[in-house]
Amino acid sequence: MHHSDTMATLLAEIYPDSASRKKSLSAKALKTLVSDYIQAQIPDVILLLIHGSATTGKMTPYSDIDVMVVRRNFAGIRKHIASHQGYCLDVIETGADHIQDLLANARHSGNDWIVSALALGEVVIDKWQDSTQARQAASTLLETGPDAPPAQQINIIRSSVTSLVSELCRSKTEDQALMAGMALFTPLSSLLLKQQGAFSHRGKHLANHLEAAAPDINRRLRQAYNELLENKPQALALLARDILTPVGGWLMAGFENNSRLAPKAAKVQN
Repeated sequence: MHHSDTMATLLAEIYPDSASRKKSLSAKALKTLVSDYIQAQIPDVILLLIHGSATTGKMTPYSDIDVMVVRRNFAGIRKHIASHQGYCLDVIETGADHIQDLLANARHSGNDWIVSALALGEVVIDKWQDSTQARQAASTLLETGPDAPPAQQINIIRSSVTSLVSELCRSKTEDQALMAGMALFTPLSSLLLKQQGAFSHRGKHLANHLEAAAPDINRRLRQAYNELLENKPQALALLARDILTPVGGWLMAGFENNSRLAPKAAKVQN
């Protein structure tokens, strides 16, 4: 079973020659590449930002280039993926009139794509008179974090996590444990992020968010993942218990009937 931590690592092993086909770009060349494409495709752009791994120094030959475009007259949000000069561009377009609504939604939902793009993105084109105000608002929101989630939202996620933990504890075969365990990671991470008052990105790059919000828990999460792949679900089940404890909903029944889980569970409780 493969234990790679990142998709980039996995792709590098599957396609070892791919890296040689894509040359590294300087920051200036990267901005020029993106600017040329966007201006040719979206002539009414008034703010163009590059964000994500392209600006953090973590870009690999397999990374896409995250691009945010603010248009003067555009209703709604649109996303498209493009290939340009051998690079993959992940482009999100929105209109200037929608920015404040998107930031307000992020404050309530905890979805950070607009927040991180505006606050941390590097400017490529800026013809928008309100760009400074919008970026300052995003930076402030990034510092304060989203609003506390309503109890109903927490209860829904808690129920999902609890149900999957119960399935994990009741699993009779390796395949059952693996399926239940893998399904558990996303709602478990979502619950943890909401407890920490941190933003998420629709399940993308959860490890980065968790590392900032709760590094010790993130370390345990990575270890639990590796152990699950080796048919050792104990660490994941106990981690789920610890994350669930503040909001209740833990089902201890199941540890008692699962020989793979019972010994460690008993030791932790004593």
